[in-house]
Amino acid sequence: MKVTWVLGRVPTFRAFRYRSFRLLWFSAFLWSTGTWMQQLAMGWLMLKLTSGSASYTAATFAVRSLPYLLLGVFAGAVADRMSRKGLLILVHLASALVSFLTAALVAQGLIDPWLILTISFIYGALQTISMPPRQALVYDIVDKEDTMNALALNTMGMRFMSVVGALVAGLTMETIGIASSFLIMGVTYLPGIVALYLIPSLERGSLRDPESVFRKTVAGLRYIVTNQITATLLILAIAVETFAFSYRVVVPIFADTLLKVAASGYGYLTAASGVGALLGTLLLASLGNFHYKGWLIMGISLFFGLFLLGFSASSWFWLSLLLVMGVGMTSASFDAMQHILLQQNVPDQMRGTVLGAWLVSVGVGPVGMMYLGLAADWMGAPLALAINGAVVVVISLAVILALPRLRALR
Repeated sequence: MKVTWVLGRVPTFRAFRYRSFRLLWFSAFLWSTGTWMQQLAMGWLMLKLTSGSASYTAATFAVRSLPYLLLGVFAGAVADRMSRKGLLILVHLASALVSFLTAALVAQGLIDPWLILTISFIYGALQTISMPPRQALVYDIVDKEDTMNALALNTMGMRFMSVVGALVAGLTMETIGIASSFLIMGVTYLPGIVALYLIPSLERGSLRDPESVFRKTVAGLRYIVTNQITATLLILAIAVETFAFSYRVVVPIFADTLLKVAASGYGYLTAASGVGALLGTLLLASLGNFHYKGWLIMGISLFFGLFLLGFSASSWFWLSLLLVMGVGMTSASFDAMQHILLQQNVPDQMRGTVLGAWLVSVGVGPVGMMYLGLAADWMGAPLALAINGAVVVVISLAVILALPRLRALR
C-alpha cells in the first residue's frame, strides 16, 4: 500500500492513486504475459511444423488479427452496453481454458497447422472482446486530467509483461517444451480474474435487448464516418497496421534463418521489443497532458518506419536487439496515442464503440501480414521488411504535410 501511495505522488505514476486503476493495471499486467507467450509460442510452433514457411507463419498472425475486423465495432458496442469488468472476467477465464486445452493437444502430439490457425482465431476473438472494455474502463475510473497518464501506464503494464512473457516462452519452449509454455500462460490469466472482481461495479445496462446493441453499432459507425478527426485517426491506424505492425510475422524468420539464434534468441528479440514498448509508454506517461498530441503521433509513426528500415538491414544480433527495441518503443507509443486521441475526441457514450472501430482498423492488418509473408518467401525477409519500412516513412511524411487538422490535435 505504501509503495502505491509513493508512486501516486510521482507525476509519471500519478494514476496509481486510484485503487480501481491499480487493480485494473494488475489484471492487464497478467493478461499481457499470457497473450505475448501465446503469440510467440503459436508463431514458433507453426514455423517448426511447416519447415520454416514464412507464409504459414504469417497466416498464424493474420488469423489472430482477423476477429478485429469481423467483431471490432460489435465488441465496442457491447462494451458500451454491459459491465466492462464482467466482460473482462469472462475473457480471462476463457483464455485460461483455451491455453490449457492447447497445452494438452501439443503434449499429446495432436496439433497440426489447421488447429494452430483455429486456436489463433479464438485467441484473437478473445483479444478483440477484451480491448474496448479494458481501455474504456481506464477512462471510467480516473479523473479526466489523468486519462493520458492512466492510459499510458495501462499500456506500459501490458508491454512490460510482454518482456517477461517473451523470455519465459522462449526459454520454456527450448528447455521443457512448447506444451509447458501453454500451461504456464493459462495459469497467468487466473489471478487477473480476482483483481477484476475487486473493482467496484459500474452498471452499464445489459444485453437483454439485442436490438439496442445493433442500434449502438449503427450509431457508432455513422459518428465515425461523419467525424473528421476520428476518421483521420482510423485511416492512419489502418496504414500503420498494414505496413508497420506486420513486422512481427518475419521476426521468427530473422531469428531462425538470418541471425541463427534459435527459440531463445527469438524470445530475446521479442523481449527487446517489449523493453522498448515499456520505455515508450513510460515516456508518454511522463508527458502528462501534453499539448502537441497531433505532432507527437505523427513523429512516432515516422520513427516507426525508420526503425523498421534499420532492423531489416541488420545482420548483427546485438544491433538487431537495439533496433527492434526502437520498433517496440514506437509501436507501443503509436497504439497508446491512438487510444488517447480517440477517447479524448469522442462523447463518453461512444468511447467503447469508437475503440471497437479502432479494432477494425487493426483487423485490416492481416492483409499486410499475408503480403509480408508472401513477399518474404519470394524476395527474402530483409528486402520485404525494408519496403514496408520505406512505405511507413513516406506515409508519415505525407500525413505531416497534408493534414493540418491532425497536426493541431491537443
